[in-house]
Amino acid sequence: MGRSWRSSVPSPYPERAWDCRRPYSGVRLGSYYLARRLAVVAWPTPELDNSRHPSELYLLDLGSEEPRLVCELPSGGQQLTWRGETLLYLSGVAPGATTGLAAFAVHVPTGEPGMLTGSLRACPVELCQTPKPGSDPLASIARGLDTTLERLDPETGELARLSHHAGELHSLTASDDGSVVAAVKNGPEDPPEVWAGPPEGPMHRLTNLRPELGEVAFGTRERLSWTSADGLEIDGLLVLPPGKRREDGPFPTLVLVHGGPYGRWSDSLRLS
Repeated sequence: MGRSWRSSVPSPYPERAWDCRRPYSGVRLGSYYLARRLAVVAWPTPELDNSRHPSELYLLDLGSEEPRLVCELPSGGQQLTWRGETLLYLSGVAPGATTGLAAFAVHVPTGEPGMLTGSLRACPVELCQTPKPGSDPLASIARGLDTTLERLDPETGELARLSHHAGELHSLTASDDGSVVAAVKNGPEDPPEVWAGPPEGPMHRLTNLRPELGEVAFGTRERLSWTSADGLEIDGLLVLPPGKRREDGPFPTLVLVHGGPYGRWSDSLRLS
């Protein structure tokens, strides 16, 4: 007898447990669908992050409480997002490896998953479901030192860029009609704050959680780049002492190297 799935998503339904009939330890819940169905990813290990483990995608009928296996996910799945009968998710490009992320789609009635953004030389880091019927989901894409907000076609995988944001943009959500998005934005001179605006921009800051930082002088930042052996451009940042220029050097230098490709240093203010 397998572990039970206990719902942790706020809903009008009473708390209940579903028996998956398989010995799984980890569970990730997806968004509620209009037809009273819930997408669930289950994996056999206790890790909170299943990005490296084979998993299975289930569909729970909230009326009958019966789970149905949709398909296997070789590299797990996260950011579950509905578009009609298609379920989109993010997963590793190659199973069982330390690799970048790509967007995938599975047609739920047939259970056939496929990669949408395999040729993209950047990583989608979040998907955002737009409640407006017929509207394609939004995707935040980590491009070099910055993040772009783009519309993802669930059939072709084509991306339509809507706006460009220096640094990080995450925890994305959209209004019912999709005309306004909100996210946590972390720019070159700003700590993480909540911003909102149309997907095409501009976005405006709604919070000011660290006002004391306005009195702090930070070092000047310069963007650098190198070309790797395979032709890929690698980004970097040079941060000089406050009030100094290159001509004032040489300075003692601390080098922080990120191996990637599952993470990055973006052009954003880091307080740690």
